Amino acid sequence: MIGDAPLPVQLISQRTLSPVLELLLAVLEEARRCLVGTACLSATYSRTRAQQRLRSEACAWFLTPGTDHLFSCESICQHLGIEYACVRAWAERVREEDRSLKCCDICMRSEVAP
Repeated sequence: MIGDAPLPVQLISQRTLSPVLELLLAVLEEARRCLVGTACLSATYSRTRAQQRLRSEACAWFLTPGTDHLFSCESICQHLGIEYACVRAWAERVREEDRSLKCCDICMRSEVAP
């Protein structure tokens, strides 16, 4: 179930984080909230265009591989010591469970990339 997703804070140990790592963790947590924030509600819940856009952008962010940018999902996972493949698999499950979630063309293309 989508609501059972672990929080990013739960994925890392209870060690003290530097301010930079706390920022990266906050980015990851906010993206998670955007992706699942309304997904846990009933299917009849009416989503606004803004909510749909945020969810689609978060989906694309989670599913687009690469470490070219500091704030890419994969790069943040690397810095936090979280396995990106697991985070990506979780985001894919969220997308599969919520058929109304439309990701952008970028993450659709990345699924077929080697």
